[in-house]
Amino acid sequence: CWIDAVVMRNVKRIDLTFSLINENEAIVLPSCLVDCRSLEMLTLNLLLHSLSFKSFTGSKTLKVLRLDSVELLDHDLVQSFLVNCPLLEESSLINCLTHKLDYFSISCPNLKTLRIDNREVNYSGSAGTNKQYEEKKLCEQLTVICPNLVYFEYRGHMANYFSFDVKSLKKAVIELEDPRLTAKHDDNFGVTICELFAQVSHVEYLSINSLFLRSISKSCDRSKEGFPESLPNLKKLELKFDCDLMVALLRILKCSFNLRSLHLIAPKDISSYEVKRFFEELEGVETRRTLTCHLKRVEFSDFKGEKETLDIARFLLAHGNALEEMVFSWSNRSKYRKQLMEAMNEVSNFYKASSSVKVITLKD
Repeated sequence: CWIDAVVMRNVKRIDLTFSLINENEAIVLPSCLVDCRSLEMLTLNLLLHSLSFKSFTGSKTLKVLRLDSVELLDHDLVQSFLVNCPLLEESSLINCLTHKLDYFSISCPNLKTLRIDNREVNYSGSAGTNKQYEEKKLCEQLTVICPNLVYFEYRGHMANYFSFDVKSLKKAVIELEDPRLTAKHDDNFGVTICELFAQVSHVEYLSINSLFLRSISKSCDRSKEGFPESLPNLKKLELKFDCDLMVALLRILKCSFNLRSLHLIAPKDISSYEVKRFFEELEGVETRRTLTCHLKRVEFSDFKGEKETLDIARFLLAHGNALEEMVFSWSNRSKYRKQLMEAMNEVSNFYKASSSVKVITLKD
């Protein structure tokens, strides 16, 4: 076949897209691809067809694996394949169907980067197929045993349980979705997120969204792990949050004794009531010191010149002795040009505890 001809050239990277007329038939990779001893990067897009790992038992040379729109059905074969890729350093599962797995175990001794993103899974079936998928979840249990993992990105639907062994993890990006609105009627949903939080609480960089923040705020006190007493290694925090979560945000900030960079993304205007509660919580000198003594950079995204954000900026400038940069990112600079000029004039007159702080405006 033509793949034979490609493999004979000792290629290092192959990107393949497969589809079958029979939607219930699993795709079996040709043996020449499985046995290729030069292959280092492999991308497979199967348009939501299932992939058989019976013949694809591992690779001694593969370093980067990307599975896109692949249905995975046998957890033992998937686990065995990953274990038998000793050089694998980067793996991405993009819009893959894994919800039929009782557990999904990713165990790779040298894996450094792991991305899981199922936000755009077509649960109504792929183009040209009649498959229907009722459950919008990642899987029953996600287990990650990767002692050298440095970067973990998880976007989309939840697993029901998490078990992580990722002691070297430095950066975690977690953007959860809840299409079934489970969080509203299932207390275990929030507890599961708290368990996930506890297992990545040692990272230096953490990016989370409002669903994650709301869940840990409401549920961590009831979980076995509890809310972390400290996030000792956290240096950069990025938060996409709703306007009713200012106090929940502060709870994380109180635990972050070594925070250097804070990036706030508020898609909706923050209410004046929430800002008032935020400042009431900051009345304690020790709380203010914890928040501001190490902070070097603050960024506000989707800024439109709103008073409430300026009030927060005023506070951080007034108490941030170590602050070096404050950045305002505008999503529509031409539309809000007047507000931008007025807001920046106002900021220029704010008292600044740090004499070297720079105020910067950017266009998103």
